[in-house]
Amino acid sequence: MHAAVVRTTISSTMVRLRNRQLAIQKMSTDPAYHYPPDLLNLLVDAVALLVRSKEAVVDFFRSAGVPSSVLCPWLERVRQDRENIRKTEITRAVLCHVNEMGDNGLALRREIIKRVVEWEDFSSCYPDKQLAAQVLSRTFAGW
Repeated sequence: MHAAVVRTTISSTMVRLRNRQLAIQKMSTDPAYHYPPDLLNLLVDAVALLVRSKEAVVDFFRSAGVPSSVLCPWLERVRQDRENIRKTEITRAVLCHVNEMGDNGLALRREIIKRVVEWEDFSSCYPDKQLAAQVLSRTFAGW
């Protein structure tokens, strides 16, 4: 039964990857917007798989150097209304903010991708999501 769940998770992740690759949108003409939409979506999925809790999402970005002024409101929201916020929502908002920083956010964008690519301890992921997290993490190696 466990193997079937893992296969289903990997299969659904690969379908999402394929669909996103087929639906790649034209990159924004704004030069300050550096993560293309397909990469942004993959990062959102990857970070959500790599960490277990909503607080861990905030910690992931804090350790990458994202300013507290961006992260504190999300941490407060998690503490106040944990059930109505998702890891993907936090991740997407933080990544979009970093994206909108333009050239000032270049080091942050690189550090975030670096941390996803160099993730080695997948035991911190939910057991049924470990293989999917590994696949997504390795997907970024070619970017």
